[in-house]
Amino acid sequence: LHRWTHWGTSTLCGPFLKLYGCTGIFEIGKQITQGCLTCQKGNKRVLRSLPSGGCRTAYRPFEKIQIDFTKLPRAGQWKYPLVMVDQLTQWVKAYPAAQATAQTVAKILLEHLIPRFGLVQAIDLDQGAHFTSGVIKNLSQTFRIIGKYHTQWHPESSGRVERMNQTIKQQLTKLMIEINLPWTECLPLALLNIRTKPHSETGISPHEMIYGLPCPQGMTMDPSLVGDKTIQGRIITMANNLRELREKGILALTTPLDFLIHSIQPGRYVLIKCW
Repeated sequence: LHRWTHWGTSTLCGPFLKLYGCTGIFEIGKQITQGCLTCQKGNKRVLRSLPSGGCRTAYRPFEKIQIDFTKLPRAGQWKYPLVMVDQLTQWVKAYPAAQATAQTVAKILLEHLIPRFGLVQAIDLDQGAHFTSGVIKNLSQTFRIIGKYHTQWHPESSGRVERMNQTIKQQLTKLMIEINLPWTECLPLALLNIRTKPHSETGISPHEMIYGLPCPQGMTMDPSLVGDKTIQGRIITMANNLRELREKGILALTTPLDFLIHSIQPGRYVLIKCW
């Protein structure tokens, strides 16, 4: 029937479904239409923009992070905060710095980030001189940290931290207008506001994914809603909550570049659209 009419999948299966009940008929019809060379050449296809590939999945907090310098008005000696964003939980941390140098990055990693959050497996970086110098490469080799450098002039590769830079600036602007203090003193409160805000993809805040409980934010909570009153029961409840919350964080991550999204294998013949 398809050889004579070149109908599409739904139209081709319609006459058979009126007379017979056939399990998997749409899959058979799809295979027939996709195997027709005439239809492949003649059908007009709606070209959909493919989603951008993502980073490899992180399975624990601070396993993989993105870091980047952003620029703010000088406040005393501070001008370049180093922003860190965890890939799984979206937890953000910013460290004020006087200069955007490799020595500053190494100092913050050794004195603040690693002692507090532990050794990270991979760090996403741009091609700035403060990240590509020998100091950072030697530090990465010493602690066996994989430095993933993205392409120059493509900030989307570090989109998470780039967006966070803008969010931090927005929060700082609002706080500075309200309380009339320099950004260095407003930064802790700005980070608190960001960490306690539910993420749009998961509906869960970074604070909840790290600690297993939402931030009270001045509202009292019923103890029965957060777990057993005994310490052992509370720990078990929090462990179960953390596992479930982090599984939700994994589901919201972008598909990695090496994830199989089609059945085409290397060496097969394909049709190329001529514009």
